[in-house]
Amino acid sequence: MRDTSLDVYIRAVSGIVKPKHVISASIISNMRLSIFQSSKQIVEVFLSNHSPVLVNNVSVIVRSYISRDKKVTISNIPPFILITYIEEFFDSIKVHKLSAITTMKASIKDDAYSHVTCHRRQVFIKEDDIKKLRNVVRIECDGSINSIFFSTDNVMKCFKCGSVGDIAIDCSEPT
Repeated sequence: MRDTSLDVYIRAVSGIVKPKHVISASIISNMRLSIFQSSKQIVEVFLSNHSPVLVNNVSVIVRSYISRDKKVTISNIPPFILITYIEEFFDSIKVHKLSAITTMKASIKDDAYSHVTCHRRQVFIKEDDIKKLRNVVRIECDGSINSIFFSTDNVMKCFKCGSVGDIAIDCSEPT
């Protein structure tokens, strides 16, 4: 809320959480506020029982600083594979999207090519849905079979066996 001081927010939170458990607070960009509390348990109780928080008679939505949502990068998706194919796949395995599936830009430094996309997409899903995803999925599109790859972290995994550090070309798993 514009023109609301940090003190007003802290007093609203301190009506729910004891002042000794508020350890850091700051107003940050885009009219957001960051408040750190003394333990994860206090944060979890606060989030599950006291959101939204009433500040100056306005309901303010509260969320965790650390998101439990997981970003999934989907690779090997050329432009002719429509997002609807991926959405249908997610629906078939009951993975709930928490964001739209977005196309990622290619890393080209020349502004004349700023519109160029790469063959990757991103989406946020619930942490519990990660286990429903396989490393590689084959999707039929316009009569051809396309292998698309899912990753949820920056760790390199084999697309055949799923082992960290192994790569498909050297994998002993049968194809």
